[in-house]
Amino acid sequence: MPLAIALTVALSGLFCVVFSTLGVLRYAAMNSHQTDLALMDQLVWTTLHGQFMRTTLQGSLDNFLAYHVEPIMALISPLYLLIPSAGVLVVLQVIGLGVSAIPLALWAHKRLDSGLAAVLVALGFLLNPVLAHNNDLLFEQIPLSVPFLTWGFYFQLQRRWKAVGVCLILALAVREEIAFVVMAMGLYALLVQRQRIGWAILGGGFAWAALALGVVIPHFNGGHGLYWATAYAYLGGDTPLAIARNALTHPQLVVQHLLSPPRPLWTLALLAPLGFLPLLGWRVAWLALPTLGYLLLGEGYYDSNSWYPAPMLPFLFFGAIEGIALLRRYVPAAAPAVFLVAAAAVSFHQNGAGPGTNFYFPAGYDVTPHARAAQAMTASVPRELSVSATPQIIAHLSQRMDVSIFPELLVPRDVFAIDFIGWRGWHGYPAMYDDYDQALRRVLRDPAYGAFYQGDGLLLLRRGVYPAPAAHPAGVPLGGKIELMGFDGPAAIQPGQPLTVHLHWRAGAPPDQQYTVSLQLGGAAGDKLAQRDSWPWDGYFPTMEWPAGREIDDPHTLNVPPSITPGQYRLFVSVYALDNGQAKPLLTPAGETGVFIGPFTIRQ
Repeated sequence: MPLAIALTVALSGLFCVVFSTLGVLRYAAMNSHQTDLALMDQLVWTTLHGQFMRTTLQGSLDNFLAYHVEPIMALISPLYLLIPSAGVLVVLQVIGLGVSAIPLALWAHKRLDSGLAAVLVALGFLLNPVLAHNNDLLFEQIPLSVPFLTWGFYFQLQRRWKAVGVCLILALAVREEIAFVVMAMGLYALLVQRQRIGWAILGGGFAWAALALGVVIPHFNGGHGLYWATAYAYLGGDTPLAIARNALTHPQLVVQHLLSPPRPLWTLALLAPLGFLPLLGWRVAWLALPTLGYLLLGEGYYDSNSWYPAPMLPFLFFGAIEGIALLRRYVPAAAPAVFLVAAAAVSFHQNGAGPGTNFYFPAGYDVTPHARAAQAMTASVPRELSVSATPQIIAHLSQRMDVSIFPELLVPRDVFAIDFIGWRGWHGYPAMYDDYDQALRRVLRDPAYGAFYQGDGLLLLRRGVYPAPAAHPAGVPLGGKIELMGFDGPAAIQPGQPLTVHLHWRAGAPPDQQYTVSLQLGGAAGDKLAQRDSWPWDGYFPTMEWPAGREIDDPHTLNVPPSITPGQYRLFVSVYALDNGQAKPLLTPAGETGVFIGPFTIRQ
């Protein structure tokens, strides 16, 4: 193996290790929206369990074939027999993108007759910001086409047609629009390489497009048109033929659309990380036009940091190699290759994702105690139960037949799993769902569900399952508005160990004020050793949202000093509202400002 190729394999391996690790950590950290990963995870899991391409996360139809044709997910499903985790998909995508650098280096080594240039081209590819964002997004289907298209075109340039056929079949299995790319590769074989097998490639791509778009999707969606046709609504029509016909008959409208912002800048942003070298190698780079065309013609697809441009990358880089070959007449091949890497490095830093970029967010990869608590909560939900979950945690609950995003599809479920972290309160979910607060209010007030607050912003609501009655009844009314029904707590703890008690509340009528719960730990002498004041559920279930008559299990954790003397202690529980900065507690019938509960034993 030439040294340059060995170095490229090493770079590819390093890329796979680093970004696989980061991806798995980001998945485990559960502090980003993971809805697309959850969708793909459910597809693979349901297919493996006998329900081919079943999903409840895409829309009203429960088979993904009503939206897209992606049999590659069925081919992936046996991997779940070994490791049944969405993390498998994360690692698989990284590996696919990483190994795509190898055929580029192989071709650059041959075409440019320079080992250094070959390594630099591969490095430029691995630094491309589109790849970085694809990895940061954890998993999307379309980037899976990159290794098959890159290896396929490399084999096509080598005229190894059997290998080309295998690669293109796998590429077509990724998604229906890859058929347009395959058709372009067939034209390249016919017009540039003068190979009659190009007819077979062209025909195969056309046949797959016709089957997927004209038969499979209409069959599974009941003939209601293509899911993505709304992106081309300005052209009219809901089929590829109708859209193409209208585009051809209204060229002025198409040109006006293509030149409208931000499309020209987006196109430049795609070329900038390659130092615009594909423009010199246009005789190959034009193979990126099918993907570029359907993205520019549509609405909402022109984000250079999304997964949509991924199928263009192989041909842009093969085009860059041709551009470097053209420049070899004037300078050594390594010089423009260095320029390519410099452009890629600057773009990676400015626009990429992950370490070494402006958008690097270290906390996004930190598996915090909150994340571990969320993992424990999601693991406690049996797979036979239907679930609605918030986007941060849904990819850890998606291996079941029925799962939905809370609150995008608010329908009855066996379990609602909610992570409040990142939610900005009862006035709407940030930049996502205007009805988040209304949906949460609705399920919290539904008497069919028992609420189990796990602490640290994590909540489970289970249909027909309710918290057990308080082990220690109290039955103390406070201010005639709220009743402390009782409490649960540990029999004994050690010094320095957190003391968690569950207070059981009930409101006779919805409270008209926000009340704070205060817990004070004291001994027989009445001394105060620790205190914690907070709204119920760490502030995520304020008293003004309490429904009348519902028992609320409200856990509170108090930090006990390590220096505390072993013995018997009590907690003083009070509920107060703030009036001009002054605490006004709710009084007991005896006129007391709170209730003593306990005792709690602290022992060595």
